[in-house]
Amino acid sequence: TVSYSREVQPIFARNCVVCHGGQRGLWLDSYEHALVGSEGGAVIVPGDPDASELYRRITGVSQPAMPLGQPPLSQNNIAVIRRWIAEGAAKN
Repeated sequence: TVSYSREVQPIFARNCVVCHGGQRGLWLDSYEHALVGSEGGAVIVPGDPDASELYRRITGVSQPAMPLGQPPLSQNNIAVIRRWIAEGAAKN
């Protein structure tokens, strides 16, 4: 089981919070904020990574790809986020 606090949040903190820590309509600085999503709605669909806009953005399926203006996440980090969402995006 992927741990949000030990595995996912550190990825968000290193790569996403610089822009999505209270700016640009999406906060990824906490579990609660991540699950709320943005002004456009939820970006994480627990149990369905392919329907999750966050996953679609970090894989480049949806544009603009994230993190914007930065190197893409490693395949390992993308896999961790995918597994976490697929497992139900638990707060653990």
